Amino acid sequence: NDCVVSYRAASIKTKEDAANSEIRRRLAIEHRWCAERQVPWVLVDTTNFNKQLLSNLRFMRSWYRHRTVMKNDEILYFAEEFKRSFERNTLLGSLIVKIANRLHLPTQKTEDLFRRCAWDGLLPISITSPISLDRPIHINEI
Repeated sequence: NDCVVSYRAASIKTKEDAANSEIRRRLAIEHRWCAERQVPWVLVDTTNFNKQLLSNLRFMRSWYRHRTVMKNDEILYFAEEFKRSFERNTLLGSLIVKIANRLHLPTQKTEDLFRRCAWDGLLPISITSPISLDRPIHINEI
């Protein structure tokens, strides 16, 4: 089996939450629990998050909703195929269908692969520009 599982933990808090003594106590417990199990843990400050960024993160993270099993080599292969196939001003949904056909994969799995690659930072997409299937995707670099 070439699927490698790794764990990371993050607590997402506002500046006000992180200053609350009860929440800080819980954060310390989370941090200690993760440290004992050698799980990387970070505290994420949401001060600079806006509605668009949050919407994009929800869109990307939704790869998990189908519980699709993805092998590491499949994820990396998709990321490379996406970079090869990318065309400016093409709707993301159309691009995903094109890649699904090229890779002989169901469209839903290909969409989940896109979302997973975006979530994992394997694609140079802009997370500040709107991300949806009915819009072109904005790329930082390829």
